[in-house]
Amino acid sequence: MTTAGDEESGPQRQQWSNGVEFVMSLIAMAVGLGNIWRFPFIAFNNGGGAFLIPYLVVLFLIGKPMYYLEVCIGQFASGGPVKVWALSPALKVKLTAGLLKQFVPPVICYFLEILLPTCNSVMNLLNTLY
Repeated sequence: MTTAGDEESGPQRQQWSNGVEFVMSLIAMAVGLGNIWRFPFIAFNNGGGAFLIPYLVVLFLIGKPMYYLEVCIGQFASGGPVKVWALSPALKVKLTAGLLKQFVPPVICYFLEILLPTCNSVMNLLNTLY
């Protein structure tokens, strides 16, 4: 790793000397020993090979894009998780996180309270038709 930075911008930060080191560190961070030990057990308990299909679908449609997004934002900010929050002016205010914690869960609950009975009535209608 090499260090890079200007005297004006503050302390110097380390940077990767080549891309292979960066990719290997990402793999080491994503795949741990716990994953290697636990995955065969979970696959066996949840249906064996049939479990792999939804697992791979969720992995490639949700897991990998979120991981890529996290890496891209980290590379863009050239900082840790705390510095990333400074990208948005709305998130610079300390009160915003507290307000989000207070108001987002009730909104999700109200949404699900409206959505789930609608889904149940649709399922009951489909069960009576077929």
